Amino acid sequence: MPSKRKSNLSSTSSKARAMKIARSQESSLHTELRRCAQAERQAASRAAELPSQRQQRLEEQATRQASLRASENDIRTQVRISQQAQRQTALRALESPLQTQLRLEEQAERQAVLRANETPLQTQQRLEEQAERQAASRMAETPEESLERRTAHAEMQAERRRAFMRNSWSVFNNTAFEYDPLIDYKNHSLVVIGLMNKKCRFCDALKWKDETAGLCCFNGKIRIPTLDAPEEPLKTLLLFDSDESRRFLNRIRKYNSCFQMTSFGVDREIIMPGFSPTFTVQGQVYHRIGSLLPAANEQHKFLQIYFMGDEDNEADRRCQYIQGVEREVVVEIQRMLHEHNQLINTFKTALDRMPHEQYKLVIHADRTPHGEHERRFNAPLINDVAAVVCGDFSSSRDIVLRAHDNTLTRVPDTHKFYDALQYPLIFSKGQEEI
Repeated sequence: MPSKRKSNLSSTSSKARAMKIARSQESSLHTELRRCAQAERQAASRAAELPSQRQQRLEEQATRQASLRASENDIRTQVRISQQAQRQTALRALESPLQTQLRLEEQAERQAVLRANETPLQTQQRLEEQAERQAASRMAETPEESLERRTAHAEMQAERRRAFMRNSWSVFNNTAFEYDPLIDYKNHSLVVIGLMNKKCRFCDALKWKDETAGLCCFNGKIRIPTLDAPEEPLKTLLLFDSDESRRFLNRIRKYNSCFQMTSFGVDREIIMPGFSPTFTVQGQVYHRIGSLLPAANEQHKFLQIYFMGDEDNEADRRCQYIQGVEREVVVEIQRMLHEHNQLINTFKTALDRMPHEQYKLVIHADRTPHGEHERRFNAPLINDVAAVVCGDFSSSRDIVLRAHDNTLTRVPDTHKFYDALQYPLIFSKGQEEI
């Protein structure tokens, strides 16, 4: 771009005086046309600038502006700021809603970039200056201005509260950053879903009022048998009508862990550096089961605890592994499971019938494995649940247990006893998964 020819006009030259007189006699239309033409010339000139020329122009402009402002007295500074505010107000009054939104977005982006590049010292300095300006502004307020500001703030808060009660999720935008203690967030119509008191007329399932009719049983087309009522003392412990029951229910996950027969496994656990408040896994979650008895010099764990042969030792081992449970409750539930859980009784019978280490216990995935003859597992048969066999007589979906083994067997998630092995307090009788 060719260098700009410097004007020889000054505020006291005859040409400058003539131009001033001419502009004072302009109509508003001529003034607007002149300014538009000037803006077009300036835009064309700046579009043709090289990066170095633009940088030089901005630096010269900043130098001139700093020099002018340094020579200002207080009155001229106040007049300039007032005129600038008036021009800005006039321009913003002419903005369309879209232009206003674009301006605010650009302003937010510039501010975000500036703050992202701040050093901690600059951030602290900015906040201190901001607090000082606000304090000075408040001190300079007249009583009327202070009242007006507080009234406007109260009206804004009231409008926010009214907006909150409208049935729109937008009222929750930025709520975490603009929390109002006078707003009852928990009782908003979008938050309150009511009681679970809507009963299905087919399966008696309880649902919330806005849930669809066929969500539970497809309007009676799917029939799910109910779980059998548990035996005592578990039945009483689940009622939540005594201190003992309430303590039990508050720790029910611990009690279930005392009696579960399978362990928890994952494909990969994600270990995060530093403190990690959550347990993160990658891949599939699965359950594993060990042998019926521990290997030499190993402690009884999970399923193996059921075969320690002594009630007190069994309870002590459970309380040792799981802290925070009451031993008396553990003993009572332990007796109930030994008496009524068909899986535990099956395992105990299998141990008695295993003649040597080559035999193994097969827990059928189906009563008769698909594609196999129904007599295949008849000898020696324990019941319809499992069989003690010698050799490779099992399908990929069966659970195969040995008397002593250091390996853990992965339980197929499609196996009918998958949940009964992991959640003995839900399937207390060792029922098949529904």
